Amino acid sequence: MTSIRRWVAPALGLALLTALVANTDSEQILSALLGADPALALAALVLAVASNIVCALRWRRIAQILELQGLGIGRSIGLYFQGMAINTVVPGGVVGGDAWRSYRLESISAQNDLKRATATVLVDRLGGLWGLTWISLAAGMLTLQAQLAHGSVYFSYLLLLTLAVAAPLVLLLAPFVAVLWERQYAGALRQAIAGLFKTLPQSLGGQALGIAALTLSLQSVGVDTGLVQVAFLATAVFLAAALPASLAGFGARELGLVAVFLPMHPGATESLMAGSIVFGLLTLVQGILTLAFFSIGRAWGHHEPRPPK
Repeated sequence: MTSIRRWVAPALGLALLTALVANTDSEQILSALLGADPALALAALVLAVASNIVCALRWRRIAQILELQGLGIGRSIGLYFQGMAINTVVPGGVVGGDAWRSYRLESISAQNDLKRATATVLVDRLGGLWGLTWISLAAGMLTLQAQLAHGSVYFSYLLLLTLAVAAPLVLLLAPFVAVLWERQYAGALRQAIAGLFKTLPQSLGGQALGIAALTLSLQSVGVDTGLVQVAFLATAVFLAAALPASLAGFGARELGLVAVFLPMHPGATESLMAGSIVFGLLTLVQGILTLAFFSIGRAWGHHEPRPPK
């Protein structure tokens, strides 16, 4: 059953990509990809790498707040990129990479337990979404007059406000659930609340770099968009990308990006698809290079445990 579930997300992602390509001009998408500006694409890659590094440092800070041991700067960055690589390259979706980070953090020190290690990853994910939500809210307010021309803006603001309020509420309520579950973890969850707020600067910084990478990816294939507009729509795009329906990271993200950007860029479906694919390739390249780097490390005698099944 586990092996079947592992292939569901890639199958759904392939189905989404097939449906999108079937309803667009594939030759135009290919032409846009081949004509992408390499300088903008390279700059987007640099920003994407920087974004992941900042996010890795946020995860390390959360681990410190939850009193887990042994997660140094280099190790946090390495494990974060390994998790990202598993999410992208290995069938199994987002959960696989997150499980890997939790498992490795727990194994670093005898003082670390798996439940608190898992909590660091959950708070890390929640913090990233929270930071992204506030950036989108701020960007929407900066372009309020322009956005009012589109009826979907009211729904967008309602969604963003709900997420902005819901993220800390999840952690505020968690300790009460923990008391009913295992009293000893109530304190750790209270620390996690503090972690969400204390790492907000890293969350904002990491997401801002990711938004800039997405903006340059779209601009590299000729989509006439700016940083503020992308920031406003980024929450919806990244939420779509987190859905378990992707093939090497492709599928749900392309559908989400086209859906939210098309009302503001009518007739640009193929360019939007190409821009989303460029952005996806940035993650895929990072994932492949990460796996290659650690494979070489193992070949030289540095052994890492295999990801849990």
